[in-house]
Amino acid sequence: GHLLSTLLALEFMVLSMFLIIMLMNPSMPQESFTSLMFISIAVCEGALGLTILVMLTRTKGSDMVSSMLLMK
Repeated sequence: GHLLSTLLALEFMVLSMFLIIMLMNPSMPQESFTSLMFISIAVCEGALGLTILVMLTRTKGSDMVSSMLLMK
């Protein structure tokens, strides 16, 4: 499979978890700080994933996960 589709699936799961957290406790003030921290970590994770994708594409020529598993 492609690394980009895996990253998109992970981001979709993170956004789903964020929406579940926000819908369960919409009125608690502590929850807004927790949700801000959660979404900040998710953004950092997405940026790190895109960085790995760009590095893999530049070195191997594609974003296939199978090309990453080969030890050359």
